[in-house]
Amino acid sequence: MFSFLVESFISGLKRLRNNPQLTYTILLAVVIVGSFLYIGYTFIGVAQDAQGRLSDARTGVLHDTFVAFAGEYLNEPLILEDRIQQIAEQNPVIQEFQVAIFDDGRQSAPRIIAALDESQVGQIDDRPDLYRHAYADLSYTFPLQESGGRHFLTIRGITDPSGNLAGALITREELSEADQAINERIQSSTIVLISLLVLILALFLRHSHIIDYAELYKKLKELDKMKDEFISMASHELRTPLTHIRGYVDMLQDEDLTDETRETLKHIDSQALELDRLVADMLDVKRLEQGRIKFDLKEVTPDRVIEEVVEDSQRSAEVKGLNLGTNIKDTGRIYIDPSRLKQVLVNLVGNSVKYTDKGSIMVKQERKGDEIEIRVHDTGQGMSAEEQKQLFGKFSRVGSKDQQRNIKGTGLGLWITKTIVEQMGGSISAESIEGVGSDFIVRFPIADSSNEPQQQK
Repeated sequence: MFSFLVESFISGLKRLRNNPQLTYTILLAVVIVGSFLYIGYTFIGVAQDAQGRLSDARTGVLHDTFVAFAGEYLNEPLILEDRIQQIAEQNPVIQEFQVAIFDDGRQSAPRIIAALDESQVGQIDDRPDLYRHAYADLSYTFPLQESGGRHFLTIRGITDPSGNLAGALITREELSEADQAINERIQSSTIVLISLLVLILALFLRHSHIIDYAELYKKLKELDKMKDEFISMASHELRTPLTHIRGYVDMLQDEDLTDETRETLKHIDSQALELDRLVADMLDVKRLEQGRIKFDLKEVTPDRVIEEVVEDSQRSAEVKGLNLGTNIKDTGRIYIDPSRLKQVLVNLVGNSVKYTDKGSIMVKQERKGDEIEIRVHDTGQGMSAEEQKQLFGKFSRVGSKDQQRNIKGTGLGLWITKTIVEQMGGSISAESIEGVGSDFIVRFPIADSSNEPQQQK
C-alpha cells in the first residue's frame, strides 16, 4: 500500500511537471479554499466579538436604568422583585438577577434582598471578592468559564438617596442562543465551503481530463497528418508503377500469345485498373477533405454521360450475366462537371454490379418538378435499415463479413460520391429492401438563371 502511494505521488509530480496548467489549477484551488477558510474564521471572530460588545452595551444600559430606579427602593424589596421579573421576561438571556445591600456599610457580607430566584432572598452572598468591584458609576463584567455557551457576570454599585454606596446589582447572562445562531451560520457556511471544495475538485478533475484530451487530440492530429502525408506519398508513388504495368500489358497484347496468356494479361490489367481506382479514391478523399478538388461546371444534358458510363460498364455486367441498360424518359440541362458526374455514376453502377448476382441494373433519368433525377436501380442483395443509416460514411460497407471478403472495395466510394454530388449543388439518397434490391437516386436542379451555381476556380 505504501509503495502504491509513493508511486502515485511520483506519477502525480511528473504529470504536474509536464502539465503546467494542472499546477496553476491546483494553486488556484488552494488559494480559493484558503481564502474562504480565512474569511470564514475571521467572520466568526468578528461576529462573536460584536455579540460580546452588544451584550456589554445592553447590560450597561440595563444596569444604568435599574440602579437609578433601585436606589430609592432599597427598603421596598417587593417593588424591586416586581421590576426584576419584568426585566427578566423581556431579556431571556439573563440567567441571574440579584440586588444585595451592605448592612452597616460592610461590603464583605452583602445580603440579597431581591432576586430572580426567590430562594436566594435573605441569604448572605459568599462572593466577597466580587463586591470589591461594585463601583457606583461603572458596571464591571467578568467572563465565566462554564460549559454550554458563553457566560458573563456583571456587577454595579447602588447608591442611596444620599449618594452613599448602599448595595450592588449582579446579573449573569448566558449567550448560548446567540452562540447557537452563530454556530448554525458556521455549520451552513462549512457545508457551503465543503460543497465549493468538492466542486473545485470536480472542476480540477475535469480540467485534468480536458488536458489529457487536449494532449490526445494533439497526438491524434499529428498521427492524422502523418497518415495523410503517407497516403498522399504512397498514392502518388503507386500510380507510376501502375501506369507502367498497364502500358506493358498493352504492349504484350499485340504479341502472338496463347489464349491462356491473353486471359492472364486481361486479369493483370483488370487488377491493375482496380488498384488504380483505389489509389484514385484515396487521393480524392484527401482532396475533398482539404477542399482542393476543382469543378468545371457547365450547362449540359446528363443523358450523354449516362450512355457513356453504361457502355463502359457493359463488359463487367456481362461477366456476371447481368442485364445493364438505360431508361431516359425526358431530359433537361443542369450545371455540373461532366467528368465528375461520370465518376459518380461509375461508382454507383460499379457498386450495383458488385452487389448484384442475378437480374438487371437499370439507369433511369426523368424530370421531377424543377429537378433532374438519375436513378440507378438494381435487383441485388439490398440493405437493411441499419446499413442504410451508415451507407454514406467513410469506410462503410454493407453485407456480411463473408460477402465483404468476396467483394472488393474500401468503403470510400459512396462517401466520395455523396461529397462530389453535394459540392456540385445536388443531392443523393438511397432506397433499399433487403433481399430485393436497391435504388440510388441523384438529383440536380434544372439549369436556369436563378439556380446557376458559381463555377469553382
